[in-house]
This record gives sequence, C-alpha cells and structure tokens, in this order.
Amino acid sequence: MSYRIQSRLGRLEHAAALILTHRPFKLRLGHLRLLRGYTGERHIEIVKRLPPRSPIGEWVEFEERPGPSPKPPEERMINVCSVGGEEDDEGDRPASVQA
Repeated sequence: MSYRIQSRLGRLEHAAALILTHRPFKLRLGHLRLLRGYTGERHIEIVKRLPPRSPIGEWVEFEERPGPSPKPPEERMINVCSVGGEEDDEGDRPASVQA
C-alpha cells in the first residue's frame, strides 16, 4: 500500500511540475508612443489599459521610457506594439514584438 501511495504522489508531483513549466503565453496588443530625441537605452511600459476589443488578448497603450526596465516581467507575456499612423512622423519604423 505504501508503494502505491508513493508512486501516485510521484506522478502527481511530476504532473504539477509540467503544468508550471508549460504555462501559456498571454498576448498584449496596443499602440506604442515613441520616445523622441533620446538615443540611449529605452524600455516599454503600459500607460493605459483599454476596454477589450477581441478575445485574443489584452488591449493597452504602450510608451517608450528612457533607461533600462525597472522590473523583470512577472508572467509570460508577448507584447505586440503598433507604431505609425497620424501622430507618428517616422513612417519607416516597423511594428515591434517584445516577448
């Protein structure tokens, strides 16, 4: 009986470890406001959370900030940033993806 319990606990622990390592990515979409006139290191922060537009991910507004990122990402997130449009005068900069 003891062997069966130990075996079952081992399988459960292994399954829990697999679940923790295979967490799915979350998707965050939004427009990126560029930091103009700054040539040093920069990072991207969320400045506003928008109402949901579709079920594929969270909609936000991003903004570039000077310096390195102050904190590491807390979860597995893919940020899809669109750059361009009426308020962007740099038409040659492509959209960026940050994982």
